[in-house]
Amino acid sequence: MSFFERYAGLMEDKGLDPGSQTAADMMGTTRATISVWKNKQTTPKGDMVAKMADALGVSTDYLLGRTDDPTDYAKRSSGKVVPLKTRKSKIVHLYTQLDMADRLKAEGVIQGMLLQDKYLDGLNAAHARTDLEATPEMEAADESIMDDDDF
Repeated sequence: MSFFERYAGLMEDKGLDPGSQTAADMMGTTRATISVWKNKQTTPKGDMVAKMADALGVSTDYLLGRTDDPTDYAKRSSGKVVPLKTRKSKIVHLYTQLDMADRLKAEGVIQGMLLQDKYLDGLNAAHARTDLEATPEMEAADESIMDDDDF
């Protein structure tokens, strides 16, 4: 399987057209470059392959066709995680695909998660402030989210 076939399959698994502007932005390149990978069967240089592998959550060896196992063992064993910038852009991209009702649901879920004790310790203690009073509008918004059958 060629580099482009691996790349295209991974993008399609994410619901993205591999040659789209969204895909190009996600990979930090242009649509024209992606077209060259496809039409001329070329492979990007090392740094680009590493960025792409991070963005797609696979190893560079998998992307380059050196293995059929997509697991990035180097990151897994070293405890490294995908850079925050990459994770943020992925989260923002996913969030922007939601309609307003689902955005509110997602925000409610995240806010609920942040109320867990493990997030209320130390630096995040500001989230547990008790000197704030909930306004009627805040309570109504909470109730509307909690009353939603799809939530």
